[in-house]
Amino acid sequence: MNKGKLSILFILVIQLNASGWDNPIMGLRSLSMNAAFTAFANDPSAIYHNPAGIVQCNEGWTVQAEGVYVIPHHFAQLESGKRAESSWKNLVPQGFFVLRQRSAALGLGVYIPFGGGGIDYSKKDLGEAIRAYLGVLAFTGVISRYIRENLLIGGGVSLLNAQNKARVVKDDGEIDILERGKSWTVSFGLIWNASKKVRLGFSYRGPASIKLTGWTHLPFPDDTFSSETRINLPYSASCGILLKPSQNGIVTLDLTYTHWAVLDSVRGEINIPGFVGGVPKGEALGFQDVVKATVGTEWWITRKVSVRGGVAYDPAAADARYLTPTNIDVNKIAISFGLGYLLGSSQINFTVVKMSGRERKILTGSEPGIYNMRAILFGIGTIFSF
Repeated sequence: MNKGKLSILFILVIQLNASGWDNPIMGLRSLSMNAAFTAFANDPSAIYHNPAGIVQCNEGWTVQAEGVYVIPHHFAQLESGKRAESSWKNLVPQGFFVLRQRSAALGLGVYIPFGGGGIDYSKKDLGEAIRAYLGVLAFTGVISRYIRENLLIGGGVSLLNAQNKARVVKDDGEIDILERGKSWTVSFGLIWNASKKVRLGFSYRGPASIKLTGWTHLPFPDDTFSSETRINLPYSASCGILLKPSQNGIVTLDLTYTHWAVLDSVRGEINIPGFVGGVPKGEALGFQDVVKATVGTEWWITRKVSVRGGVAYDPAAADARYLTPTNIDVNKIAISFGLGYLLGSSQINFTVVKMSGRERKILTGSEPGIYNMRAILFGIGTIFSF
């Protein structure tokens, strides 16, 4: 039974992002452009995308408040004959606040950079009902300033709060897990206005290690024990270019490298009396580093209405040998569209994103079969200054 329980811990960690959708949903304008925002970054969501950019906000206060409704779908058809499907719908709120005074700005962001969703398999799928969730909530403070007329620099510190929650219902009982942990990381960014029509950007988001502690309930024995899980979050670096072919529009291109290999395994233990040092738990995840490419655009079709779009290609980070129904990862393409409407000192934004995965057929590995995933995202929010 211990072994059956241990596998559940990894469900939450696996859903962190690499085997989910590595598509940052911070900021609807950015999301409309499929996060090709590193060199643009001129609204409060720059707190995440490129902290150098917040000094481009209006003088005084600028607030960005939004929500994104995520409808994911995970699918696995195993050689054993089992067919598993999961769809965990979730609303992800976020807020960003910027105060600009002349050539400097301060910002605070509250958002979920990893996870925020999970998996939900019924008992008929895998022989046991699995509902698992991991969320990492970030509180990020940044500072930005012009160090020259055409050069912006910024940096920040993030406090990360993680929660790992799971329930597995088997014929012989239930397994419940609840663990929480905190950590911190840093970010840094630059924007260089090379000319009136060309802008370059760079941003770096640092790694973090989180130790989650809490409890695990096992059916045999029918008791609750203290437990912990240790996970490593990756660093990422983005380079972007913005081109302005017209007074009314821009085109952006981003390349983002993410060091997912740091999450190649998960380790922890359950503190069961009689086992010195606790019962170890661990699993190889086989994540690999990836480079994601995104292209975005924004065009003002009237003085008050803007349209946006983008395309992204996100290669699979998980090695095929480690794919399971709780660790599904495929090559993904995302297509996004958005609208913005100016209303006085406010802007109303709407975004829709469709993400499609390319099916992977695995003949050898942990659980041979066919795997795929897809998602649709809807978002609405506002940016206002005062």
